[in-house]
Amino acid sequence: MPTAWEWPQQVPYYLVFSYADKKNGDGVVPLSSQVPLKLQIEAEKIYGVDNNHVGTLTDEKFLLVFNRILYPVVGKTKGKKYLEFF
Repeated sequence: MPTAWEWPQQVPYYLVFSYADKKNGDGVVPLSSQVPLKLQIEAEKIYGVDNNHVGTLTDEKFLLVFNRILYPVVGKTKGKKYLEFF
């Protein structure tokens, strides 16, 4: 199936977005821009993180999800809770 954007079909696409309580999105990017229907349709799975735009990158729950997505590709984390990318 053709995608709405250029993404290699052999690479699984996961849609991860953040939202802040009582805001339309994460405080910076509106929710409608983060999760348009065309991207939801193409995603293998969709994850929402209750945090702000910057806080998501250090959010423990986000990092666990991120690693579950990467684990099949990256491999073992050598006993760490999550991989260190930052």
